[in-house]
Amino acid sequence: MSENGDPKKSAAGEVFSLLEDQIELASLEWTYEKKQSVRRIGALAAAALLVLTAFVMLQVTIVVGLVRVGLPVAGACLALAAVYAVVAGLLTWISGRRDPGAGVPFQGTRQELRHNLRWIRQLFS
Repeated sequence: MSENGDPKKSAAGEVFSLLEDQIELASLEWTYEKKQSVRRIGALAAAALLVLTAFVMLQVTIVVGLVRVGLPVAGACLALAAVYAVVAGLLTWISGRRDPGAGVPFQGTRQELRHNLRWIRQLFS
């Protein structure tokens, strides 16, 4: 018995408890990374749609410009295509990158694993 009346854990029990904690930490980080990936994929899909729209508008502008040289309709289409391209670029720049404050993916799991492996080696040495 330990000093507080609870049965003392065996070394194997402590290792098992440590592994449970490690799995729980990895699960929490996996959930976070999954949410971040879904957000990035959504932003990149929206950016791709806007780039495609800009390309179509640019093509319409070129055709209309060639057919009606000097008409303001082509200028308007070109301006709209430029706006879509800028919005797509902004979406990609803002939402397509990892939050720098989040750290390296699974950083906590790797740190804990190193710490726990040292502890296990020390326990069994």
